[in-house]
Amino acid sequence: MKLDTILAVCSGDNYSQCVPYFLQTWKKAFPECCVYVIYISDRLPSYLEAYHENIILVPFNPIYNSIPMDTIAKQMRVFMPSLWKNISRKRITGKIKDDDDEIVMMVNINLLACNPSIFANAVQPFENNMMIQLLDTNHPLYNPVFPICYTIASTSTWHELLGISTWDDMYKSIQTDKNSTNLLRDIIMNWEPREKRIRIAGTGNIQFLRLGASKGDLDCTEKDMPLFADAELKLPFSSYEFENKALFNKIMAYHV
Repeated sequence: MKLDTILAVCSGDNYSQCVPYFLQTWKKAFPECCVYVIYISDRLPSYLEAYHENIILVPFNPIYNSIPMDTIAKQMRVFMPSLWKNISRKRITGKIKDDDDEIVMMVNINLLACNPSIFANAVQPFENNMMIQLLDTNHPLYNPVFPICYTIASTSTWHELLGISTWDDMYKSIQTDKNSTNLLRDIIMNWEPREKRIRIAGTGNIQFLRLGASKGDLDCTEKDMPLFADAELKLPFSSYEFENKALFNKIMAYHV
């Protein structure tokens, strides 16, 4: 297995300020991958226009006004990989054939990429029909949640699991009484091949360490970056702008 596409979903507000930092680090760390942000809004803020080539704008349908935007954004992260095959820009530009599969990884918008080798080494042993969760966690099949962040599978596997082909399918599948991790876990528990085709890469020899924008982490230098898979921007972004930018600059210095 090898990553093709990295996706995040953003509904604006505090999260929208993470978009430039997310795109720059993931594109730098994974130049061979397509990196996109699904942005739920009628238009982009002016400070994001420079990144429009890697942002897919999804206007909010007013018919769903009764559903909180935060719920839509979180659950869209679950359903987007299944829908991705029908909206992929790689297909629009002719870089991939319709019958080809992409390996898609979902990521939280406030996470920045550090060492790409950690991701590549984690997924490399697996066949393309598997679903991989990278976080070093107890097996989600035996827990009440299954994190969508760093869950990786082919577009055909995502569609097999979720069955989402259109935006309307996605909106109709949103459940207001569940968060994204409960929802994904419930769907997986009804998926017959789950025991054979889901693996938790983080429980093996993969060290998946995260760098945060706390005071101690800011003492790290770009030389320390290979130790970490990712870094977490603190929210609300505007309250931690200095720490977040300092962290971002060190990561980009490592990627040079």
